[in-house]
Amino acid sequence: MEGASRDGSEMFNSLPEDCISHIFSLTSPRDACCFAALSRHSRSLADSDLVWVQFIPSKYEITLSRAVTPVHFSSKKDLFFRLCVPIIIDDGENSFAMDESTGKQNYMISSKVVTPIQYPHHYITLPESRFPNVLVVKDCHEEFSNEVLLFYNTMLKCVELSEKTTYVVHLIYKLDFETLSRDRQYAYLGSSKLAFSDDAVFNFSCLISKEDSLKIYSDGDHEFLRNYIRMESSSYFAKEREGCGQWMEVALGEFFNEIVAGKEEVLFLDFTYYMLTSCSLIIEGIEFRVKESNSVDGSCHGGVLQ
Repeated sequence: MEGASRDGSEMFNSLPEDCISHIFSLTSPRDACCFAALSRHSRSLADSDLVWVQFIPSKYEITLSRAVTPVHFSSKKDLFFRLCVPIIIDDGENSFAMDESTGKQNYMISSKVVTPIQYPHHYITLPESRFPNVLVVKDCHEEFSNEVLLFYNTMLKCVELSEKTTYVVHLIYKLDFETLSRDRQYAYLGSSKLAFSDDAVFNFSCLISKEDSLKIYSDGDHEFLRNYIRMESSSYFAKEREGCGQWMEVALGEFFNEIVAGKEEVLFLDFTYYMLTSCSLIIEGIEFRVKESNSVDGSCHGGVLQ
């Protein structure tokens, strides 16, 4: 059995390099890294540019030309992992990054692009943000309606994302409670509409956790909110942004990105923000992230794969 395994390995290693690169193009970056760990010869094959160029978007040169800071790399594998770290593009208005496990593209629109329609706002600089500026929606609920249309018809061309992939759209934000007592940190709700092609989907999002929501909306005055919370299929709840505890995130919806040849598909996103108490909302941006079910099992970090 061991001899047969060795013969199979030798036969694979004897294949032409372009044939091996084609085989790896049908797998994933993780598979290539696992193969590279088998032997020195395996590493030389698995680390070649012919292999790693398969995992990089075909239009990566256009993306690099949009980068605010030049991206330097020594090989296609090096470039792959550099692209897995968010790159600021388009004069600081957007960011691009790849999913390490699959090589699929994630995209984030900064709050500079997502401008509120009808509410006082301003921009500030925060060291924890990837973007030069973040949006602050002021606490003015006594002067304005509690229902705020934060953004309307925010547009993303679907060619910016990976084809035939399910994406979850996230609002990246934080709530400023500096002037409020802890027991009043609640009642921040949102209603989003995702319109892709001819289909529009409406969802309910809560900018606090489900546990806190159920505690707060337990009395009779909030029965309509409790009903939303129990609608699991169309309700999303806040959580800390993974790897960055200074930001929160809440899903606004999801969609399957299937680009039709010869047709420019565009996704439109609306978001209405309901304030039942006073607070300032700080928005970093809207992230279009590959749904976890599209990735191979387990988390995957550049340091591990390399």
